[in-house]
Amino acid sequence: MKLPELARGPVYFVGCCALGIVFARLVEFPVLELRDRFFPGQKAPLPAVSVLVEESSLVPATAGLVGQSEVWTEESVPKKRAASA
Repeated sequence: MKLPELARGPVYFVGCCALGIVFARLVEFPVLELRDRFFPGQKAPLPAVSVLVEESSLVPATAGLVGQSEVWTEESVPKKRAASA
C-alpha cells in the first residue's frame, strides 16, 4: 500500500510514538519494577542543604575578564532594602 506523500510524515510520527509506548510498557516498566524491588528508595527525603555566603566574598560577574579586576568592597555591595509594610 502506497501512502500519499503528505501523509507519510504524520503516519510515521504517530507510528513511532505508538511503538515507543508499547515497548516502554513491555520493557521499561518491568525493569523499573525490578530496580525498585532490589534497590528500594529512601524512606525519608534527604534534608535540605542551605549555603551561606558572606557579603565580603561577593565579586562582580565581570571579575576575571580581560580589563576587569575590580572586587566589590563592603561599601559597593548593594544593601538589602527594608520590607515595606
